[in-house]
Amino acid sequence: MDGTDVINQALASIIDTELVAKQLEQAFKDEILANASSEQVSDEEVMADVYQRVLLSPAVESLLTQEYELSVQMQDLVDEQEREWQYLTQRQTEELCYAVDQLTEVEVNEISVRHCEERQIFESGWESRLVNVQETQKLHFREWLLGMAEIVETGGQLPIRPEDDFEQVASDPENLDIPSVFRLEESFTIQLGAQMKQSHNLRLISADVLDLCRLPLTSRNDPQRLQMALSLYSSNQSGLVLLVDDRLSAYTGMEKEFLRICRRGAELHFPRADLQLENARNTFSANAFKWRQQISNRRINELESNGGQPKTKTPRLGDMYVSRHSNLAQVHVVFHLVSDDSVRSNEINSRHPVLLGLRHILRTAVVSDITTLTIPLLLVHELSEEMTVPWCLRRAELVFKCVKGFMMETASYGAGVDSRGSGSSPTLQFLLPRDAADEVFHALAAMLPGVFRVSNPLVLRSDAVR
Repeated sequence: MDGTDVINQALASIIDTELVAKQLEQAFKDEILANASSEQVSDEEVMADVYQRVLLSPAVESLLTQEYELSVQMQDLVDEQEREWQYLTQRQTEELCYAVDQLTEVEVNEISVRHCEERQIFESGWESRLVNVQETQKLHFREWLLGMAEIVETGGQLPIRPEDDFEQVASDPENLDIPSVFRLEESFTIQLGAQMKQSHNLRLISADVLDLCRLPLTSRNDPQRLQMALSLYSSNQSGLVLLVDDRLSAYTGMEKEFLRICRRGAELHFPRADLQLENARNTFSANAFKWRQQISNRRINELESNGGQPKTKTPRLGDMYVSRHSNLAQVHVVFHLVSDDSVRSNEINSRHPVLLGLRHILRTAVVSDITTLTIPLLLVHELSEEMTVPWCLRRAELVFKCVKGFMMETASYGAGVDSRGSGSSPTLQFLLPRDAADEVFHALAAMLPGVFRVSNPLVLRSDAVR
């Protein structure tokens, strides 16, 4: 039966047109489903959209208050843990000192074993308690956010703020004068590019790197918190380069203090910081080794000499891994860059692994909508005795020149224009340790325009043409 016969039968009412229409509809749906993308909107994307809608509604003040109260609850709990840990440590120290002076060696060993068990019980108990509170907070915030979004959509009555809160805002001087975490700072605007010039904002700042992460909970009306919330799911995020060692299995030094800061605030959007780093520990070795196999010309030799397993279970110098945060003061994304004591040497050059790692970070920031990036100018977070003024100037000049080259390289990826077409200029912050001398800061402020210099355009006047 050809198409003409079908049409004739339809006109003669021999064919059930309603049945044919349903069959065509079902066939059309099957065809669409067979060829449509299988990607589904993730739960994280849904919550991000809901959060943005509530944040840009009249309920924004209630949202910030909710986040503030949960952060205060978390901070109080961590303070309690630290007080109990200090008490436990002091008690055990006194017991051990008494045992060393008065008891036998066997009894001292027994006391030491008991102390270790007490510390393990204390740590595991508190860790479980903190995790339970964090998960409960996230679930509570999610339910509150969905409920508030429904109120906003339906035009319902928003929660009324108590009058005493208004009085506190008006009388609290901290709401009017918010101190800067930067001890010294100076800003520059440059243009890079041979033909198409792109504007970049440069800032030279002197501060403790962790001060950019500490979120002071002095007021629920802190404008810094509002700014960070508005940019959390935007194309204008802030990043920080944090220098760490290669020990993923143990948190020490800067990484340990960083995790302590993360734990003091309520993380309501992303996995806990320790879980993110644990995931990096579990996946970093295999992924990094697989990538190195793909770019290495000695793949077969590496497999044979290593039995098909990674040569090392720790990151190499210059490797980096990323963590996301919503509970830090001025940072959304942290690039953990693996470094070691070799950066303290005077002999490093532009091919040093840490500088190459910095190159990869700049490239990642450009393609990931991170428009503000803070990097350690001297490749260290703390100064030592051998880091004299000449050493600081030489190191800063090297980093300035390398970063300028990296910025010109990444310009081809679209640096200077965000993905939404707003054309906002990216900002790069060069961070000096807080204890750097003022003369070093001013010398570097004078050096920066010379390194990032651009040739002045030639302006032709009408009288000169004649």
